[in-house]
Amino acid sequence: MANNEKPITEQPNPVEVTPVAAPSIYANTINITAGGNDFSLVFAKTHPAITAGRFSGNAVLVPAAVVSVSPQTAKDLYLLLQEIIPQYEKQFGQIKTLFSEQKKVK
Repeated sequence: MANNEKPITEQPNPVEVTPVAAPSIYANTINITAGGNDFSLVFAKTHPAITAGRFSGNAVLVPAAVVSVSPQTAKDLYLLLQEIIPQYEKQFGQIKTLFSEQKKVK
C-alpha cells in the first residue's frame, strides 16, 4: 500500500443531520386558488360532523395550514408531482380518489 492510500476499513466521517424546524401537518383534502401573484394552497382535515352527540352524516373541514407560493414554485410543484406520483403508483399501486374518478368521466 502506498503512503498516501487509506486503508479500506476506514469509514468516512458521519454526516450530521439536523431536524427540520417546521411543524409537521397532516391534511386529507386541499383547496387551491390562484391570484395574479401567487397560488394559495389550503390544506384541511375532514371530520365527521356531530350534532347533539350524534353523527350528522356531514363532514366538517378544519383548515390545517395555508401555504402561498409564487407561480414559478407552483409550476415546479406541478412538474415534480407529475414525476413522483407515477413512481409511487408503480411501487404501491394506483391512487384512487373521488376527484380523479370524476375527472375521468368528463
